[in-house]
Amino acid sequence: MYFQNPPVSILNQLKRTYDSEDIIVSKHAYKQMEEAQFWDFEDRFDNRILGQEQAKGKISIYLYKIAKSYNQNKPVVSMLYGSSGVGKTETA
Repeated sequence: MYFQNPPVSILNQLKRTYDSEDIIVSKHAYKQMEEAQFWDFEDRFDNRILGQEQAKGKISIYLYKIAKSYNQNKPVVSMLYGSSGVGKTETA
């Protein structure tokens, strides 16, 4: 079985129930977005995605806040949703 981000209580219960040698815990450290990466993205974003100016503006603001560590280095999840063909996949 594979658990992604299990609560500590679940992990401890698994360790008590099963041989702890059989439990492999691996962690992945995500790189922090740097401000220079944001500006590189911003330069190319407007040329790659046509239209959707309001959505592009909101995404840019969101990413800028991440680049400036407004999220205090906490994990960030974003969801793009909308009608088919509006550029969600291209944006991602």
